[in-house]
Amino acid sequence: DMLNQANGIELDHCYVKIVDMTGSNAAYVDFRGSGWDDNSIHHCTILIPNNGNGLGTDGIAGGGTGFSLYNNEITGYKTSYVGGQHQDGWQALNGKYIKIYGNTFTNITNYAIFGDALVGDFSHLHIYNNIIQLTDAMIQTSTPPQGIAIGPDGGVFKKLGRYPSFTDIVIANNTI
Repeated sequence: DMLNQANGIELDHCYVKIVDMTGSNAAYVDFRGSGWDDNSIHHCTILIPNNGNGLGTDGIAGGGTGFSLYNNEITGYKTSYVGGQHQDGWQALNGKYIKIYGNTFTNITNYAIFGDALVGDFSHLHIYNNIIQLTDAMIQTSTPPQGIAIGPDGGVFKKLGRYPSFTDIVIANNTI
């Protein structure tokens, strides 16, 4: 589940269902490309558990440089999740040259797409043509899930000693 300091990776047409009720993510990435599309995760189905109240396993976490996340289905499913992680479909802590497009995020109990900036800056981050939806009535009545957020986590100043920088951030044509 970890692609650490990887480059030239294409992960495609995978089916992943996380059954660990304490897990923090389905995949952790730290790509080390140098530009657009050096790495990709596409046409995958990822099922991640949640408790219906905001806590659950993340889909794809991490960050890095030079990757595209496209045409995936990332779905949260309500179960007896007992871990302490808030559930995001995609959560990166920094990165550049990232494209997230054509994905469907369903029943994610926190942010479907979260550029957290906890450990660094974001530049050249393009998020477009994604669908974010709720189909589980139980999730809709608990802590309301969010859509897309790009910004500093509450602990970022302490971690970085400064506020993060955001350059060339595009969020367009998403349906929530």
